[in-house]
Amino acid sequence: MWVYAAISGVVAYAIYKERQALGCPTIPDGTDCDNSNGKAVRGTRPSPNESNEVIFSKIKQASDFADRWVTWRIALLASVPCTGFIYFFLYRRMPSEQELLVNMFVITAVMYFVFNFYKFHLIDHARNNIMDGVDIISARC
Repeated sequence: MWVYAAISGVVAYAIYKERQALGCPTIPDGTDCDNSNGKAVRGTRPSPNESNEVIFSKIKQASDFADRWVTWRIALLASVPCTGFIYFFLYRRMPSEQELLVNMFVITAVMYFVFNFYKFHLIDHARNNIMDGVDIISARC
């Protein structure tokens, strides 16, 4: 039973932190969340009245969004519904504590690997191309 409580606590904390990272901090006045203020994109929106250097800096920062994700947290949160689907819909029973731990660990590890695989093989190359393009344009200005 303590495993269910521990996992519930970790998942609740991960949801709380992910909500903050998406731009939903605890706001006393109760205003709605704004994803444009999330950790990955905060401060990257260019404005026409900014200098070219500031805009180039914001483009570089926006292209580097994947380094500001907390990948393990996303993978952990996605493993919860996956594990629930496996046991509640396929097996029609509650998982044992060991099954819950193993399934969540395996699903989290696989998703973490997939995220990092795509980051290394796709996102990092696109970011490097953006950075090089911005450097070339800023050298011409």
